Amino acid sequence: MNFDNSVNSFITIFIVIVGDDWNSIMYDHYRVLVSSGLYGSAYFSLIFFIVLFIAGHFVLLNLFLAILLSNFEMTADDERPQDEQDELYRIKICCLNARIALS
Repeated sequence: MNFDNSVNSFITIFIVIVGDDWNSIMYDHYRVLVSSGLYGSAYFSLIFFIVLFIAGHFVLLNLFLAILLSNFEMTADDERPQDEQDELYRIKICCLNARIALS
C-alpha cells in the first residue's frame, strides 16, 4: 500500500481507519523514508498514521453510536403516535355508537 496515486491513497487510508494490519503499513512507510535519508518525514509519517488511526476510530465510533441512538429514538417516537391513533379510533367508535343509539 502506498500513496502513489489517489486510488491507492484512498485504499491505504481506509485500511488504516478500519485497522486491518495498519501498523505494518506504517512501518513500511517509515522504513522507506529512513532508508532514503528523510528522517524528519519518517517521524512525521509515524505521527500521521497514529493520528489517522485514532481519529478514524473516533469517527467510526461516533457514527455507530449515532445510528444506534437514532434507532432508539425512532422506536420511542413510533410508539407514541400509535397510542394516540388508537385513542382516536376509540373516540370515533364511541361517537359512532352514540349516533347509532340516538337514531
